[in-house]
Amino acid sequence: MKSLKLEDLRLLFNCYSPLKTNMQLINHYNQISQSSFDLNKNIRDKYNNEILKDFLNESVIKAAFVEKFSFKKTKSSTVTVFELNTGSSRADICMLNGKSMVFEIKTEYDTFYRLEGQIADYKRAYQYLNLIIPESKFDEAKRITDETIGIITYTKVKGKITFNIDREPLPNQSYDSLFQLEQLTKKQLTSILCTPELSKDKMIQKIIESHTKDQINRFFIDLMKEKYQERWLYLYENRNLIKPLDYQWFFKNNISVEAVYS
Repeated sequence: MKSLKLEDLRLLFNCYSPLKTNMQLINHYNQISQSSFDLNKNIRDKYNNEILKDFLNESVIKAAFVEKFSFKKTKSSTVTVFELNTGSSRADICMLNGKSMVFEIKTEYDTFYRLEGQIADYKRAYQYLNLIIPESKFDEAKRITDETIGIITYTKVKGKITFNIDREPLPNQSYDSLFQLEQLTKKQLTSILCTPELSKDKMIQKIIESHTKDQINRFFIDLMKEKYQERWLYLYENRNLIKPLDYQWFFKNNISVEAVYS
């Protein structure tokens, strides 16, 4: 069968969900591709193979990046978080170990329209900021970002997505202790300052008064890592069973892979 057109792949991606039954996915596929799917094959593999091959959207790049840079680390050394709310932005990928690293993905289908605001939010919380882009966007990205922002470009070589670190990130010194503490829950703050009778605002004020910026940054990293560690371990330990397009979904929903795919 000939390759699907870009618009067909976009439709295929938009109707895909791990929660849909195999028959629902087959019906969608037959309608979009105007063909008859071979029932002896795996329809979820078909969706993933078609989309990963020719539609390099955010989900595809995110899956490839996590496979390259997260799954190859030991499961407990680094916790990778998907779609982490930060101020009014949402970080595509955040890695937490002894430091905090955030990665914003802009594909060939995206613009840099919101990037300035996103970077401003990320600089208030994280130590290292990175932009993941196709090679074609490198010159523009370099022009509109300062030298502290790392730039990672991707391209497709022999059917595989490869990444190249074109500019290493420099340590961000602008992270804000108040902002970091505001991202934490009151329960998390109690592990720093055991005064649950105080309001969250009062607890934050006392923590800032009694700890250094470096200490608060360490609290922030450790508590965020602890919060998401169980979710990350589930994905890591089941990575060989989970389809690439579903990494983020299973990170958020630690449900039996067998039950979802049956």
